[in-house]
Amino acid sequence: MRNDAGLLKGESLRHVQTITLPATIKGNFDHFGIDLERNRLFATPEDFKAVLVFDLAQGTLIHQISGIERPHAVLYREDTDRLYVTDGGDGSVKVYDGESYKLLNRIPLLKDADSIGYDLSRKYLYVDNGGGDVHQTYSMFSVIDTSSNKKLTDVKIDGDTLEAMALDTYRPRIYINDKAKNTVVVFDRFENTIVATWPITMGKVNVTMALDEQRQRLFVGCRDGKLVVLDTNTGKELQSLPITPGVDDTIYDPKSNGSMQSVVAL
Repeated sequence: MRNDAGLLKGESLRHVQTITLPATIKGNFDHFGIDLERNRLFATPEDFKAVLVFDLAQGTLIHQISGIERPHAVLYREDTDRLYVTDGGDGSVKVYDGESYKLLNRIPLLKDADSIGYDLSRKYLYVDNGGGDVHQTYSMFSVIDTSSNKKLTDVKIDGDTLEAMALDTYRPRIYINDKAKNTVVVFDRFENTIVATWPITMGKVNVTMALDEQRQRLFVGCRDGKLVVLDTNTGKELQSLPITPGVDDTIYDPKSNGSMQSVVAL
């Protein structure tokens, strides 16, 4: 991974650890989850059909959760010791026990279940799914109650490919990248409705997202090598910053005095 020069102020990212993978694990990693209490990292190599569990203290692979056709996003709930994994292959969210890694539940969605957002206050999980992989011109945005492991509702969003999202805790919003339409969809979490759609004109192929809630700034990473900054009060594009083409994830560090860290998976 790398951080883009010119976007950071102060100390750059530092390489602190390398974990060697078995030769059998190949292909791209999609998302990661973390268990801070037990120093575990959960990783999803998409073509390996498993979630990898690493011990960060020892720097070793300690377990493989198999039986996942195409793993994408991971959420670990520390308070219940439960792991939630989106499986784009069979179209579901799979729920595992965090100690035994036993499959506890399968919540059916549509194929290409992918990116997630998590509302910590209500324990709701939001999931992109459906779209082009099921031959639809629209995608589904599903709401799951992780306390009961039940799907509460589906909301249709025009466009066959949704990407990353960012949850705003200051107000009941989720911002969602609609790559197919090159827009950001604004979703009201309390009403389960779309309240606005913001066009992205300063970049193309918008896939990643990060949010500075304090300053009401939304950072949208585009694969043409642009990081577009929006005002979340108005949806107006404020500027476009150059980044490495092919961005795959974007992280905002609130402790870095307002600087933006754009992390590109190489």
